[in-house]
Amino acid sequence: MFDRIISLLADGGSDDGQSYSKNDIAAAVAALYFHMISADGVLTMPEIERFRELLREQFDLNDEELDEVCTRGAREDRESPGLFPFTAILNRALDANGKAEVLDRLHQLAIQDGTIHAGERAMLTHVKKLLKLDE
Repeated sequence: MFDRIISLLADGGSDDGQSYSKNDIAAAVAALYFHMISADGVLTMPEIERFRELLREQFDLNDEELDEVCTRGAREDRESPGLFPFTAILNRALDANGKAEVLDRLHQLAIQDGTIHAGERAMLTHVKKLLKLDE
């Protein structure tokens, strides 16, 4: 997925009509969701369960697909230098309503433990800007 983003940037942002697969989109969303549930430094079981539930609902995943997307998303989040690669995919693949849905679900994950921590609030603001939802 990262190679494709780098290629797009090198080509001046042109994707030559190519589109992202459902798996690429799901992995980008999973990476953002995972980043959110780990933003406060503590992963709780309710957060992990909600993370999985949101992905299952959003992408209609079976158990095997869900495990794969969750693992890939968490790995790509840990390996990424930031959130831009994931939001770049979503900006190309989703309309404004789809991006707003992702932001809403990020908010749901942020409040899963009952408190929106400073890092979570900052992430919501940052992702909103990266998804071009503040325009």
